[in-house]
This record gives sequence, structure tokens and C-alpha cells, in this order.
Amino acid sequence: MFVFGSLWDRSSGSGWATGCSSTDLLIKPVQRIMKYQLLLKDFLKYYIKAGRDVEDLQRAVEVMCFVPKRCNDMMNVGRLQGFEGKITAQGKLLQQDTFFVSEQENGILSRARERRVFLFEQLVIFSEPIDKKKGLPLPGYTFKNSIKVSCLGVEEHPEEHPGCLVLTSRGTDGSVARFVMQVASPQIKQAWFDDVVQILETQRNFLNGGERFRVSHLSGRRFDASSSPP
Repeated sequence: MFVFGSLWDRSSGSGWATGCSSTDLLIKPVQRIMKYQLLLKDFLKYYIKAGRDVEDLQRAVEVMCFVPKRCNDMMNVGRLQGFEGKITAQGKLLQQDTFFVSEQENGILSRARERRVFLFEQLVIFSEPIDKKKGLPLPGYTFKNSIKVSCLGVEEHPEEHPGCLVLTSRGTDGSVARFVMQVASPQIKQAWFDDVVQILETQRNFLNGGERFRVSHLSGRRFDASSSPP
């Protein structure tokens, strides 16, 4: 404690710590990320005014605009409880968002429930937000269901659920479960749809030596990675 006090006395009298409290200097590295982004944006602004080359600086700003989202994504994944698999083995996290999701099996559609959905390269995870429960310091999520990419399908324009994104899960017995996701905007729906289709196309190419995945026209365009090629 004496060593820390001595160090603080010396540093607080130097120029770099002027105006800083101990709280300012003890923030976590992840909390500094936005400061780096703002600093780089200031550099970019003054470099442009000075007529200097800003190509590398622009790339740095682009990276630092992406990093906070990536950090937030991984913090949310870290709050997922009850998933028994290895989360790091599911590939890159491509999308995450909160939807009201209805599950349909054997023609019966369940009541829509709030779900936090994580789209990985190898798996889709449905979880229940638990941040509203008392005594929990940070938002959290409880695992509820998942779809492996090998069983995954997506419907672009489901006739009975206009404006929704529908993911499907094919069972080993040939049955198909549908997850009807109420989407906040067409842009969000398109972003998710494009990423799911890209995952399925990659899976199809891997399984069939580059052959194009099948497109059927039942209930709108339907894509999956398990159908036989045409």
C-alpha cells in the first residue's frame, strides 16, 4: 500500500496524470476502446485539414469502429448460461439480436416468446434473456434451443408469416421444426437471411465438392444444406 501511495504521489505530480483521478487511470482495457476510436477520429480530422496522406489512418478508424461491436458481441456470448457444448468450437459469431420467436412442430405454433438469438458459423442458439430478474448485476441469457448448420434451413418469404424470418431444423426422423422470428425491420431480416444463406452455401459446397445448393419454391424460396443437389 505504501509503494502504491508513493507511486501515485509521484505520478500525480507529473504532466501525464494532471487532471486524472485514480478512477480514470484504473478503467479496464475494454473500457478504453471507445477512447481509442475517438482519438483516431481526431487524428484523421486534423490530418485531412493538413493535407496529409490518411489512407492508413482511415483503415485504423474503420477497424476501431468494428472492434467495439465485436467486444460487445463476445461479452454477450460470455453471459450465455446452460449451453453444454463448446462455444468456441461454433465458429465466428455472425449475428445476434433479440426477437419474439414462435416454435412450430407438427403444425402447432407456440406463443411467441422473447429470445436472444446467436448466429454462429456452425450453430444457431436461442436463449431467454434473464436481465430482468432481481439480483443479477449484468444482463444474462439462458440456453433454450439450438440448430446445427447440418440441419438448418431458412425461408425467405413464408406466405403465412409475412415480414418474418423463418429458420427450420430438420430432425433425424425427417420431421421439420420451424422457428418463426418476428423481425423489427426489413434491413435486419435481409442481413440475417443473407448470412444464413452464405452459411448454407458454404456447407453445401463443402459437402458436394462445390455443387450449388438447391432452391425450392415451397412457401417462398427455401434454402437448406441437406437437400440433394438438382
